[in-house]
Amino acid sequence: MVNIAQVTKNNKKFFACSSVSCRERMLDCQKIVDYLSINGWSPAKNISKADTIIINTCSFSPEEDESSIDLIRHYLVRRKHSAQLIITGCVPAINPALLKVLGNFPYVIPTELESLDGIIGADTHFHDIKDPVYISAQSVSYRPILKKLLYLKRAVRWFISEFKLSWEFISKVARSWSSSLFYIRFLDKSINPFIVNNMNNFTYLRISKGCLGACSYCAKRFATGSVVSKPPEEIIDEFKTALKHGSKNFYIISEDSGCYGLDIAINIVELLHKIFEAGKNIDFKLSITNFNAQWFVKYFDQLRPLLLINQRKILYLQIPVQSGSNKVLKLMNRPYRIEEINRCLFKLREEAPGLALTTDIIVGFPGENDHDFKKTCSLLKSVNFDFADIFVYEDRPGTVASGMRNKVTPKDISDRKVFLLKTQNSNLSLSFFVKKGIMAIKEFL
Repeated sequence: MVNIAQVTKNNKKFFACSSVSCRERMLDCQKIVDYLSINGWSPAKNISKADTIIINTCSFSPEEDESSIDLIRHYLVRRKHSAQLIITGCVPAINPALLKVLGNFPYVIPTELESLDGIIGADTHFHDIKDPVYISAQSVSYRPILKKLLYLKRAVRWFISEFKLSWEFISKVARSWSSSLFYIRFLDKSINPFIVNNMNNFTYLRISKGCLGACSYCAKRFATGSVVSKPPEEIIDEFKTALKHGSKNFYIISEDSGCYGLDIAINIVELLHKIFEAGKNIDFKLSITNFNAQWFVKYFDQLRPLLLINQRKILYLQIPVQSGSNKVLKLMNRPYRIEEINRCLFKLREEAPGLALTTDIIVGFPGENDHDFKKTCSLLKSVNFDFADIFVYEDRPGTVASGMRNKVTPKDISDRKVFLLKTQNSNLSLSFFVKKGIMAIKEFL
C-alpha cells in the first residue's frame, strides 16, 4: 500500500462509489461506509464536498479494468483539491500498474481492509466492525449509466486520436459497433433473473472470504486470498436477527461457498443445516451462490437430502461448472469430471424439479475446440439450467492460462457465446416457468 500521511480527524465528509455491481466487493464498500460512520464521518451529498473519496474497483476483465480507471479519472477532476482518494477492490491487487499513471494514492486490497485504520486515524478499528447485511444505494453509489457514458467518452477519444481515412480503420470501427449493437439483442439473456428481480430485497450473509482453488484462468484469487470462514454462530446470529427485522430474502456471499468451514473444522452442509433449522417455521428464501462444482460433488450425498427437504426455501442454487469438456476442465485446473457433475445434477433434477439451478460457463478457453464446445452445449441442454452466466475467456495478469498456447480466435469465441445465449433463450422460457408452475401446484395440493 502507498505510504501517505494520515487524514486529520477534522476531515469528516466522505463519498463512496463502486465501478461494478459485484456483490462481494460492494459489501466490502458498505462495510467501509459503516466503519467511517462509526468513526464520526458523514456522507457527502456532492463529491465536491467530500474530504475523502473511496472508489471500489473491479479487475474481472480488461473491460472492467478500463471502467475502473474511467471512474477514477472522472472523480479526480471533480474532487476538491484537498480531498484524498482511496482506491479499494481488485485492481490494486491484480493490475496495480494501471493505477500508477493516475497519481500517488493509497490503495487497499480486499484482504487488507484493516490498513484503513492507519489511513484515517480510526478510533474504532475496522476489525471491530460487523459485516453489513444490506447494501445501501444511498451509501454505496453504483451508476451503470455513468459507466456507459464514460465508456462512450473513451471510445470517442480513441476514434479522434486514431482516425484515419482508410478502409482498415473504417472496417475496425464498423466491426466494433456492429458487435456492440449485436449483443444488445441478447442483453436480457445475459442477466440473472433471480438477482435482477430481487436485488433491492436481499439480506446478505457473508459466510467466508477467499477460496481454496487454483483455477488457471482466475486472477480474482490474487485479490481475495485463501479461505477465511466466519464462525457459524456469528452467521446464525445475523440470520436470526434479520428474520426478526422482517427479512425474507437471503443471499449467501462468498468467493466459494462450497469450501466454507474447511479452515475451522466445519463444512457448508453443516452450516446450511443450521440456517434451515434456525428458520424452520419461518417463510424465507435463500440464494446459495458460488458453490464450486468440486465441493458440490464432494458433499452431494450429504447435501442432497437437505436440498430436497428445503427446496421451497431456496431461491436458486448456483453451481459454476465452467465447461462440459473434461479436457478443458483439466486445463482450467478444475478438479472434477463432467460425469460426476452430471450424475449429481441429473439426480437432483429428477428428485427436485422445482429447485432452480444456475451455472457459470466460460467459452473460448485456450485449447477449446469445436468438439469441446459441443460437450458444453450438451451439458446445458441435458441439465436444462434455469440460467447460465456465459463469460468469454480473456487473459488476466499472472494467471497460468494467460501463458497457454492454442488461443481461440475472437470470432470463434463470439460465435460460441451467441450460440449459448440463443440456446439459453429457449431453455429459460421453458424450464423457469414450467418449474415455477410445478411448485405452485405442489403448494396448492
